[in-house]
Parts: sequence; C-alpha cells; structure tokens
Amino acid sequence: MRIPRPAQTDDEERVCEKAFTLGQVLRVHDAVRPEYRVLGEFLAETSLRVSEAIGLRWIDLDPGRGVVHVRRRRYKGREDAPKTRYGRRKVRPSAGWARPMGVQEGRGRCLRRGGATPPFPAAVGKVSSVTAAPFEPDVTRWNAWRPEEVARRFAGLDAPWYVAAGWAIDLFLGVERRAHEDLEVGVPRDRFDAFADALAGFELFVVGSGLAWPYERAGEARDHHHQTWARECATGLWRLDLFREPSDGSTWICRRDERIRLPYDELIDWTPDGIPFARPEVVLLLKAKHARPKDDADLAAVLPRLGAKRRRRLADALELVHPGHRWLEELGAAAS
Repeated sequence: MRIPRPAQTDDEERVCEKAFTLGQVLRVHDAVRPEYRVLGEFLAETSLRVSEAIGLRWIDLDPGRGVVHVRRRRYKGREDAPKTRYGRRKVRPSAGWARPMGVQEGRGRCLRRGGATPPFPAAVGKVSSVTAAPFEPDVTRWNAWRPEEVARRFAGLDAPWYVAAGWAIDLFLGVERRAHEDLEVGVPRDRFDAFADALAGFELFVVGSGLAWPYERAGEARDHHHQTWARECATGLWRLDLFREPSDGSTWICRRDERIRLPYDELIDWTPDGIPFARPEVVLLLKAKHARPKDDADLAAVLPRLGAKRRRRLADALELVHPGHRWLEELGAAAS
C-alpha cells in the first residue's frame, strides 16, 4: 500500500518522519487482508521489523513482565541473527501488545505449549495466519450474570437455548438454594454465531483443561472443548459460560453419548417468567460424570419432585453412559 506524502509549500520546512500517524496506521490496517491483521497490530504495538516478528517463538513472549525478546530474524526463508549488533534486545511495547495474539498481559507467563513454535508461522519469508497461545484464565474474575440478564440479551433469537447445570436445578425447584459462581447456558453448536452476535462487545474464549483460547483463533481446541466463556471488555469480568452442544435440527444430542437425543421441546422447560432451562433429569445425567457433593445435593433435592417417567429416563441414560453409577441405587429406591 502506498501512502502519499502531504503536499508542502515552498516556505514549509521539509521534515521526513519515519513514523506513521495514527490515521495512516488505521488505513494500513483496513487495507491488510484479515488473516494478516493480528501481525499488523503486533507490529504497530512493538515497532519490530517484519523479519523480527516472524522470527519470534512463543518462548520469546513474556506478557507477565511486558517484554518481547528479539533474538533472531527470518529473512528470505532463512533464520539468522538480527540485522544489526543492536538488534538482539528486549522490547517493552506499549500497553495492549499481547491482546491481539490472545495472550493476557500482567497475569503471569505466557503458557509455552510448543514454546519453540512461532506465533507467526512463516515459509520462505511469507507469513501465514496467526495461531493463538493458550493462557490460564483468572477464575477469580468471575462475576456471573443472573439468568434474567441472559434472557434479556437473548430475547428474540431464533435459536433454542437454555440455562444449564446448577442454575437449571434451582429454576426447576423455584428457589435459589446456594450461591452460583458462574452461569452456564446451552446453545446449539451449529448456531453459535447467533449467540456470539448477541454478545457483541464481549471477548469469547474456548475453555478446557484449565486453559483458554480466543474463540476465533482456537483451532482444534474449539472441537475438543465445548465451553466458551464471555468476558466483558470494560471490566475484564467473566459473565457467562456457553456450552456449544451438538444438535440435529430441532433435536438436541447429548455430548456424552450421541445415542441420547431429545427434541428441544422435551429438553427445555420454562419458568413462569419465561426463562428456559434444561430439565433436571438431563442436567443430572451431565453432572453424574463428576458427582461432587454439590451434585449429590442436587440429586437429593430433585428426586422427590421427579415423576416416575422422568426418573426412569435418567436411570436408563445413566446405565448407558455410566454403567453401575452409584446414583442408580438412589433412583431405584426412590421408585420403590
């Protein structure tokens, strides 16, 4: 892209500035192909040469200290020392340098899974799209919405959704029995974009195995993990956990075992004020994998309110997914 130099009059002093103005940077950003924009943002924040940026490895990034270690460059397909003797250096970029790459600043080290791999893969000097580094999400920053807020934000969406997990149990019982650290909501995986659009202005992260990846650059992690956390940009608070669930049109498919399927109108129940929630026998099936004390308490609270048909549905599903599960005895006792 060519940026023309403004016309100057004869009586103006001619000053050649190497730095772009903010307006010129934005024009370059808009003209760059989307897959290269993260690299462009990184260059703008760090002032590195392109050859130095594509020579970086994840181990060269230290967001905890706010430092990028420049140790090499990649030029014309070859990797060698920086261009000048001063090229090997520590760069302290402006605030915000790590965010375009999906790395949190000031919260410890960058997780170095495959640390010798480049964040900007290159071949013969040509840059391919950026890959995102996983990081450890700060779970102390959870300040979840209540179900009413999610219902307000998702009102009018032409896609099924439902409150899941512990909150769904409390909505079924009609009483909030305990504090909830987070709020989980189930949505169809193949219609997730509609929910992402409804959360415009929030950062979305795929979460699993104690790590988080920016949703748009999560790669294979998006297929391996079903949870997606929504972080409020203005506060850095986690507000919502979206479960991207498999489905087939109007039918929900259990992520534990695809043989278990339900029409959405049999999966979802509603509170008197119109908040959708997953029926408790389905919630308990998904909770059975871990069966923590709070899950045992949920089962004990629900069983007296669960009819024979729904207890039978839960028992059959448990036998299929978790044969011999200890809850089966309690379900049998409740049925007798």
